[in-house]
Amino acid sequence: MYSKSGAVDTAKRLFDEMPDRSVVTWTTMIGALAQNGHPEEALALFRRMLEERVRPNRATFLTVMPCNAIMGMYSRCGKIEQARKLFDGIAEKDLASWSSMIEAYARADILNSARRIFDQMREKNLVTWSIMISGYGMHGRGVEVLELFNRMKCLMKPDHITFVSVLSACSHAGLIDEGWQCFNSMTTDIRVLMRKRGVKKIADLIYRELERLMDRIKEAGYVPNTNFALHDVEEETQVKSLYMHSEKLAIVFGLINTRPESTIRVHKNLRVCGDCHTATKFISKVTKRKIVMRDSHRFHHFSDGECSCGDYW
Repeated sequence: MYSKSGAVDTAKRLFDEMPDRSVVTWTTMIGALAQNGHPEEALALFRRMLEERVRPNRATFLTVMPCNAIMGMYSRCGKIEQARKLFDGIAEKDLASWSSMIEAYARADILNSARRIFDQMREKNLVTWSIMISGYGMHGRGVEVLELFNRMKCLMKPDHITFVSVLSACSHAGLIDEGWQCFNSMTTDIRVLMRKRGVKKIADLIYRELERLMDRIKEAGYVPNTNFALHDVEEETQVKSLYMHSEKLAIVFGLINTRPESTIRVHKNLRVCGDCHTATKFISKVTKRKIVMRDSHRFHHFSDGECSCGDYW
């Protein structure tokens, strides 16, 4: 009761006054410390429990391991293998126990050990797969994420958490095409959740694709016109600000979400700036796509590096 209400000091006093303590009592006290912002004391009490030869059960292990993983205490002290020894001492290991140990290794960036435990498991559920994929993802290991993700899809249906991990890893590793293949493979219900919870990952992919597209049109002869950029800033910042113009972002989004032969249509309520107009001509040329842009003055039909307005609007 005291541990649930946050009265940790009172709970500790009562715990210390108890003549006999069962594994349930130890686990309750450890959980109270861990859940009320005292992770170091929780681990110290866990060690004391072992010293008094009280064998932890699955609930005890699951109470301590998330604390260890989140705080990174063992990993920062180089004692993650000590956690492994404790894990090995658990009599009854279920999926949650295995998953907790995998997560502890992954958070400590000891991915080979995390993968070794993962591969040792005879049975895996969605949570286990997602934890391992997330572990690779948080450290930018895009190739491993995709390898594991493809294996997972053969066995079960990924959820939105798995997709977030995959998209994040692809973004950090620069695997733009693979990231969009993953995004396009999502079902409608997963996409709805992604819009709510994974927007940043999707935006990262758009920006990376935009940078790649800008590099392509520069090679084709495009020169950024900084007269249409922010003033009183360095030239590099001016060029980057040009990349963020809404027309370019909209075109990139269209490129990655439509069929290769389809026309891209963009609507803008202001006059298109000169730099975006020039960039769009180059984009239509290097991508071999027709682009129709409507601004506040007229329609612009871009095709093969030319615009229907004849550069007069």
